[in-house]
Amino acid sequence: MALPVSSAAAALGLALASLAQGGLALSSPKALRGVPPLEEDWAWQDLSATAPTASALVSWAERAQPAAEPSPAEPPARSAGAQPAPAQPGQFAGWRNLTEILARAAGQWGLAAAAAPADAASATPYVQAPSVQEIVEANRISGCVTMASPLAVSNMVHTVAPEGTPCVFRADAWDEAKHCMGYADGQRGQYGWCWTNLARTEWGSCSAACPLAGDAYSLGEKLENLEQLVDQLAQAVGV
Repeated sequence: MALPVSSAAAALGLALASLAQGGLALSSPKALRGVPPLEEDWAWQDLSATAPTASALVSWAERAQPAAEPSPAEPPARSAGAQPAPAQPGQFAGWRNLTEILARAAGQWGLAAAAAPADAASATPYVQAPSVQEIVEANRISGCVTMASPLAVSNMVHTVAPEGTPCVFRADAWDEAKHCMGYADGQRGQYGWCWTNLARTEWGSCSAACPLAGDAYSLGEKLENLEQLVDQLAQAVGV
């Protein structure tokens, strides 16, 4: 039966619109291969009947198209306290605002770290060592200076400092910035010896007022006191 002219014109217009928009009608795989349709082809016929129209495909393509990036020469102006504009339909707001989200999160983490109190248990105590000037002044006041000794002899590299020169601790790792050196062997002085400058070109024998060997000297003093106590107890009991 022939279709009315108006119906035929409408069908032809719809077909041309579908081709112009790139729309393709769904067909059965068997029909594509030239195989006659079977009874189960009713499923493909239903799919073809419910295929999206040309206008629906165009609308879907517009929604799926990503938003155009702003021109680098003309960045969008926005005040410091302004919030980003809401995404328009069809734009990928998550990708566009990813940098802003990360920056905002980093700022919040920085504020949280600054506001968090320091853990006193995990904090490492830091004790600043005294300066050379402070060490020299302290030794001058306490009387830790060089003294005349037959064991202090100059050579081609090191010179013996004049008598009464304050010791300069911290010039050598062995003095630990607090005591004289060489007390155990006594080769350079009865009470040890020390450098008198940071360049380690002058030295001298330590006087009795100097810390002789740091902690070892303190232990020696305790042992001497203990020996004196033992002698006193022995005299008391008549041994």
